[in-house]
Amino acid sequence: MAKNEAQTDIDLFNYLTNDKVFAENWKTKKIINTHIVEVLSTATKSNTGNNRGEPDLIYFNENKKILILIENKDQIKDHSGNNIKNNATAGIKHYLKFFLQDKLRTKSQPTQKYLADFRIIGIAFSGNIADEHNHLIDTFIIQGDKVKDISIKEFQNEGDYISLFENLDLELIANNISKSSGEINRMLRNIDSQKRPVLLSALMVCLYEKDNVRNDFKSNYQNYQTSTIINNIPTTINSILIAEGISQDKINVLNNELSFIKTDNDLNNSDILSEILEELENNVIPLFNKKTSYDIIGKFYEEFLRYAGIANVKKGIVLTPNHITTLFTQLIPIKANDKIFDACCGTGAF
Repeated sequence: MAKNEAQTDIDLFNYLTNDKVFAENWKTKKIINTHIVEVLSTATKSNTGNNRGEPDLIYFNENKKILILIENKDQIKDHSGNNIKNNATAGIKHYLKFFLQDKLRTKSQPTQKYLADFRIIGIAFSGNIADEHNHLIDTFIIQGDKVKDISIKEFQNEGDYISLFENLDLELIANNISKSSGEINRMLRNIDSQKRPVLLSALMVCLYEKDNVRNDFKSNYQNYQTSTIINNIPTTINSILIAEGISQDKINVLNNELSFIKTDNDLNNSDILSEILEELENNVIPLFNKKTSYDIIGKFYEEFLRYAGIANVKKGIVLTPNHITTLFTQLIPIKANDKIFDACCGTGAF
């Protein structure tokens, strides 16, 4: 490393430590986390060998699951370009690529699992951090299986970087929910719009998975004929809801509402139910497991009802708007050990 570049490391380290807010300490070069060490074990910039390589600065917060890598050059003329050794942007993208899925799949299972939910950021820096007119910053993230330029040109606090990922997650969730809601409604276009929400709820119950609840339907529906799927929906609902403590009277009401599936020609003479189950299992239900204050289930129903063109809901599906839940949770001074009772929990928005 050139002497001037070493000084840039020190100046940047001091700036991030003293002028920005981060819960953990920044590291110059060496990091001891075994999983990150494994990923970077072959990240050398050299054309020969599979030796370890590391960016100039590393920030790692295991609790918040955030990893920030910085590659810097002391002169802005070396900021952009395609040379991984001489250009900051090419250098940081070189390190980020080792955290993409195709590269992680070559690493150990514990490392793949450990890094699965990490927010990973790469920053290319050049110039003098003390001179606002003489430095350049480019920020990249790993989104999906791509390195994406997010057009942030200054350093942020740790909380801002975390919020950035949360906003990107919500944008992706909203897009996926809208797409799946529209697709499921298209498949159910010949079904009475008032019956669609009940059928949708029933199919999601049939895909319910929990350690103490056995669900053979979820494991086998793709191998079932349509008639077998239809016959198994009421029995699957019955076994799952009983295991969850739902009264038999309420289960009977739901199954009575679903009785139309046994006589509906469109459902009985096509693969609609199997296709909807696949759409829910692959593209909707995984979203419910994301840790966010966003009411994902509620938003899905909201979009579904909108696509179905239902204005006067007869089946009791009425959703509290997000701005109402946000306002009231902000008005209540909730503490960590408080117990909350929501008599009308619904989709769990509150």
